[in-house]
Amino acid sequence: AIINFAGHDDRYHELLQPGALNQLFARLQKSFPDFTDIEVISPAGKTVAYQGSYVSEPRDYTHEQWYQQTLKSGFYISSLFQGFRGISHFVVAIARKMPAEPGRTTDNNRYWVMRVNIDGNTLQRYVESTGAISADDIFLIDQNRIIQTIPRRYGQRGKISPYQSGKGLNRSTTAVVTAHRKALASAITIDLQHLPDEKRGDLQVLRATIPVNGSPWQLVMIKEFYTYSPQWLGFRNRLLFYFICCGGLAVMVIIVISRAITNHIHDNESKRQQLLLEAEHSDKLASIGRLAAGVAHEINNPLAIISQKAGLMEDYMELTADFAHKDELAKALAGIDQSVDRCKTITHRLLGFARHTDIQGEEIAINTLLREVTAFVEREATYSQIEIVFSLADGLPKIFSDRGQLQQVFLNILNNAIDAINDTQKKSAQQNEAAGDGDTPGAKRGGTITIATEGICLLADKSKSINGVLIRISDSGAGMSKETLKYLFEPFYTTKKAGKGTGLGLSISYGIIQKLGGSIEVASQPGEGAQFTFTLPVTNTPQKESEENRP
Repeated sequence: AIINFAGHDDRYHELLQPGALNQLFARLQKSFPDFTDIEVISPAGKTVAYQGSYVSEPRDYTHEQWYQQTLKSGFYISSLFQGFRGISHFVVAIARKMPAEPGRTTDNNRYWVMRVNIDGNTLQRYVESTGAISADDIFLIDQNRIIQTIPRRYGQRGKISPYQSGKGLNRSTTAVVTAHRKALASAITIDLQHLPDEKRGDLQVLRATIPVNGSPWQLVMIKEFYTYSPQWLGFRNRLLFYFICCGGLAVMVIIVISRAITNHIHDNESKRQQLLLEAEHSDKLASIGRLAAGVAHEINNPLAIISQKAGLMEDYMELTADFAHKDELAKALAGIDQSVDRCKTITHRLLGFARHTDIQGEEIAINTLLREVTAFVEREATYSQIEIVFSLADGLPKIFSDRGQLQQVFLNILNNAIDAINDTQKKSAQQNEAAGDGDTPGAKRGGTITIATEGICLLADKSKSINGVLIRISDSGAGMSKETLKYLFEPFYTTKKAGKGTGLGLSISYGIIQKLGGSIEVASQPGEGAQFTFTLPVTNTPQKESEENRP
């Protein structure tokens, strides 16, 4: 419309005036910056005026097809081309009759032409301004199906469009188009297209073609079916990803739950086996207790007779005059009495192990008690070349506690210390034998057990008087690992070989010390021996045995 207005019939001579075409081109560019140049062509088909960005030599367009078509129809729009400029553009040309001149009657059959070159980006902006957001592709084509703008996906500008004559619509699509026919342009064409795609295979799309009035172009819009669209592909890929993740998560959950159930069943089975072992051990211990009680009673009867007969012999000797070897006989009878007393002590200890007795409190000199207990293992320690060293504090107060149970605890600790040192000796001898050293003269053998006591204050205020005693029993054995220390006081836990320990000694000892109001701690590292530390109050109120007092 603007070109028609600028090139009306009687303006030919005006545009030939100096500066007139320049002013017109400046006004046109101000409103339409895509106008690249403007040219006035005489009725003879030659350039008579030019204004623009390119230097144009006068040319003769008489035999040009576009020129002939412009003269014929009065208006011409070309397809997009590059020409000698190498820049995509198109031509809009109009033909106008020459104005009548005085003395000439032939001007009414003569026409002059105004030609305007427009940048090809104008068509691209036109396509983008259509607002067809829902379309997957949109572009312009000319009569020869040459693509005039840059497609989004399919084809290339300047090339023939890949779309051919499409197939008819199916019933459902036809019904939709028919229902909206009034809102559509009458010349619109809608069909189905099948396009090959390397990534997605044969695509089925919907194509709509609309002629652009007054131009040689057609506007083409493409809509992919949802199953071929990127949205569907993205949704499908996300859905597949979710299924894979959910499947993997489900497998992981099943594995975790299966393992948890398996571990729970295994733990229950282990606990059941442990309970069975504990019951078996308890039954064995009960049997041993009954056996010990029976043995003690059986031994006590002969001992009573021996003690009675020895006493009767001593009475007869007092009533009898001196005779040969009387002194030797008296010494022999005294030895019998001592042996009987020792046997009684042993049998009473057996009965103490066999019977569950409440705490029998009495005043105890702890240093004396430790020496008495040590006497029981002194012969075994001497045989194993183990030295027992005492570091006993003087002036310790007597404690009120159960003598028999304390003897049981300390005797168990000393026996464990001797076993630990003996095991260390055996391992060392085996290593020397494997190395070919044999029994090296002067090699260190045996070990050391140290027993120490001291008075302590069990209260937070250290200025108070001594109200407790501390006993340390340490050995030079192989020591224990952190894992062993963790389970040391648990029932039936033992590091000894099968048949040499029940795993109840330390557990029982721990319970006894707790019941007597004291505490027991152990410190050990592999290769550095072990040290057991006991604390006992001077005065003790016996605690009732309960589950919370058991380790």
